[in-house]
Amino acid sequence: MRDIAGQNGLGVVHWLAYGIPASVQELKEGEASKSSDKFVGGVNIAKTLVYFGPCAPPNTTPHHYEFTLIATDLDPKALKAGLTLDEFMNALKGHNKGATELVGLFTHP
Repeated sequence: MRDIAGQNGLGVVHWLAYGIPASVQELKEGEASKSSDKFVGGVNIAKTLVYFGPCAPPNTTPHHYEFTLIATDLDPKALKAGLTLDEFMNALKGHNKGATELVGLFTHP
């Protein structure tokens, strides 16, 4: 699962989580903002391994937030914690089995 936010094709990684076992059906509110045995954390813009929520600057046009879920054939423990988005995407080569994406808009009045 990744959350990339930005405009004009420029992205900011708010959350990079992988190694999510198929048995995990949900994350409760706030659960992604702290370490969990339900996912392995990659590096975000704040240099942490957990979710760092949206915060578009005031009085700007709406920002797109993309949540992408990628199914792989990798064991949930196959990738170490702390990968960057580029390292993660390189590790997925040949292992991607499908993906879906949800795009939301956020604006700060």
